[in-house]
Amino acid sequence: MQKELVSVVIPSHNAENFIKNAIISVYKQSYRPIEIIVVNDGSTDQTIKVVENLKSTILDNGVFIRLINLVENKGAANALNIGFKEAKGNYICWLSADDMFINPQKIEKQILLMRKTNTVWSYCEKYYVGESIDKSILMGNSLKFKIYQFLASYNVNFLFLLLLYSNPVNGSSLMFHKNCIEYYGNFDPTLKNIDADGDLLMRYSLLKIKPSVLKEVGVFYTQHPLQTSRKIKEMIYGCDLTRVRILRLLEREGILEELSKLILYFFLFIIYSNKKAHLAYPFTSEFLLDYLIKRKNTPFKKLLKRTLIEVTEYIKYLGFDKETFYKDIEEKSKSIVFEEFKRLLKEGRKIQ
Repeated sequence: MQKELVSVVIPSHNAENFIKNAIISVYKQSYRPIEIIVVNDGSTDQTIKVVENLKSTILDNGVFIRLINLVENKGAANALNIGFKEAKGNYICWLSADDMFINPQKIEKQILLMRKTNTVWSYCEKYYVGESIDKSILMGNSLKFKIYQFLASYNVNFLFLLLLYSNPVNGSSLMFHKNCIEYYGNFDPTLKNIDADGDLLMRYSLLKIKPSVLKEVGVFYTQHPLQTSRKIKEMIYGCDLTRVRILRLLEREGILEELSKLILYFFLFIIYSNKKAHLAYPFTSEFLLDYLIKRKNTPFKKLLKRTLIEVTEYIKYLGFDKETFYKDIEEKSKSIVFEEFKRLLKEGRKIQ
């Protein structure tokens, strides 16, 4: 029986130093046939030339390389959406241009797992991270991380809560069935390069789409040298936008009340297990703490109030303006992708 085509989408912006290794890592996969779609997102370096050279040297009837050139750089989320739309495979993977598949059976095993479990998206439990493979460390092997992974795979509500503060999913290990993207939505292009994957997975978890988890190492994630404080602040701000945008919707729909007890104990776990974890996304913590404190029968209110003061002070320290933040949320909430998510959340839609 002929195997189904798998598409691997690689969004690329000025990736001349990485894209070759990314493509070769896909070529080394045991699975065939594979379609590699490189979406050149307005690069100004030699990314196109590197890809074109590889196209002429990789002679494998089971591997097809397609190059989509975008004139304007609009961010990874937009590039991914274009690549996913153009994908001909029933199964679609995402690989960042500076990452690599290091398990040669990653694709093959994920497809088998998804078929066996009848799931429409999956990810690998473990991955390596570092500036280079020889200087990398294994993520996902600690007891704490294994607990996170177990909770995430056991219950989609736990997965949603974990995604709020500690994303257990590496984006380059993701695999989707095309039906999942078509029915439940794609990446939100208004988010550009910040937290588009976290936002997508939070939406999926709230729509009760349970993933399957390949309990193996799947990818190498490139960790670049230390970022500037400005870049770090932009990342914090962007991640807070996606989370508070969703939390406000859940509050309006009454879903946050249903999750309130779980949120409380999860938040207490966050506070006690790592004293600074609640400061990772301060606007998110502020929103949840304020919500819990205002509820009549919430226990541990003194602790929550002390934590709220700490979070509020940290927001001021970062120089964030609360009024501007919520104006930005209002704007992001108007995106086509988020409007569709609102509709799906209300309908409780399922793949037929």
